[in-house]
Parts: sequence; structure tokens; C-alpha cells
Amino acid sequence: MRAFTAMRRFIAANAQVFQRLEVIEHTQLSLAAHQEEADKKFEEIFSRLDDGSVTQKQGIFYDG
Repeated sequence: MRAFTAMRRFIAANAQVFQRLEVIEHTQLSLAAHQEEADKKFEEIFSRLDDGSVTQKQGIFYDG
């Protein structure tokens, strides 16, 4: 019984810390989702460059 009372007091005393941790966790999860989308786009670009399906509009060097 004392352990549960002590745990309840600890949680009540540190509620702000737990709330801040929750906000940080939510932020990290949303950043990870955006990172996954960017990784997929880069993979698509690199795979298209590797298989040659992208044609070149102009070269690096010009005549003249």
C-alpha cells in the first residue's frame, strides 16, 4: 500500500516532466515519419538513375 501511495505522489510531483516527455516523443515520431517519406523519395530517384529510365536533357559540357 505504501508503495502505491509513494508512486502516486511521485507521478503527481513529476507530472510536468512526464508531459514534456510525451511532447518530445510525439515530435520525434512525426519527424521519423517525414524522414521515411524523404528516404523513399531518394530511393526512387536513385533507382531510376541506376536503371537508366531517366534521360538526360543536356550535358555538363557545351560545344563552344
